[in-house]
Amino acid sequence: VRTAINNVPYSAISAIFYAVRTLTGEAAPNNDGCYQPVSYHMPVGTILNPRFPAPINARSVSLRRIVDTVLGVMAQAIPERMTAANCGQSSLIHIGTVLEGSGRRVVATVGGPWMGGMGARATKDGIDVTDHDASNVFHLPIEVSEAELPIRFHNVALWQDSGGAGKWRGGLGYVEEFEWLQGEGATTMRRDRHRFAPWGLQGGHDGPLCRTEIVRAGEKPQALQSKGVLQLHPGDRLKLWTTGSGGHGSPLEREPQRVLDDVIDERVSAEAARDVYGVIISDHSIDVEATKQRRAELSAAAAA
Repeated sequence: VRTAINNVPYSAISAIFYAVRTLTGEAAPNNDGCYQPVSYHMPVGTILNPRFPAPINARSVSLRRIVDTVLGVMAQAIPERMTAANCGQSSLIHIGTVLEGSGRRVVATVGGPWMGGMGARATKDGIDVTDHDASNVFHLPIEVSEAELPIRFHNVALWQDSGGAGKWRGGLGYVEEFEWLQGEGATTMRRDRHRFAPWGLQGGHDGPLCRTEIVRAGEKPQALQSKGVLQLHPGDRLKLWTTGSGGHGSPLEREPQRVLDDVIDERVSAEAARDVYGVIISDHSIDVEATKQRRAELSAAAAA
């Protein structure tokens, strides 16, 4: 493609091997021999095997989706062995500026989590806000960004209801908001999942779509695309909603106690507990009879 999301073969192969390793686990040693049964075919001139001078600088975008694709294909054959879709994107935001006073030029990465949630498994919930699959646990503390750039973080928190509902809930994503304080910041954004949600398995629900929003000083919030370039001015705020992941199994089969725990922990809203999981909560406890009735209603509505 014309933009810089083309991948390179060895990077794509690593994503394929990762997906295979999620199936084999510790049953095979992690060496070159264990990959000999795996074959791959990437035609020259495609997004995974581009010809020079195809740009590749933003290849992490397609790398995440390779993992999703391979996991999704394997899940159609053995859903009980595979996870639902991970968040499938990295939030890479780079800002360049000239610092007032010193005149020093700085280009730095905005801190905080880069990844959202990890997909629910057939026997466990997904993991919240973790740098998984094709990465290696990368996380940039927001304090580093505030030391390098004229920005102030106002919020970094789990995004309630961002894990796909299911018998096993998807891992949660996060919400982040920061303000630009002085000068002008030339910003590039490299995000994804604004149009295609991370899928659930075996009746599990999808995670929500990512969102990106800018609030200019004195103006109304403006929705942004997942990728692009923009200028930040003093008082501007950038807000990020980064999705979680897909759920596994029907939400109506989730243990009510787990739903209650999620509501208490503010991972799931009371509204989602009632309308999606069919669990009625009153005074921090489960109304057993009302829950049975609500789940029967939701099950009948789904079958109609």
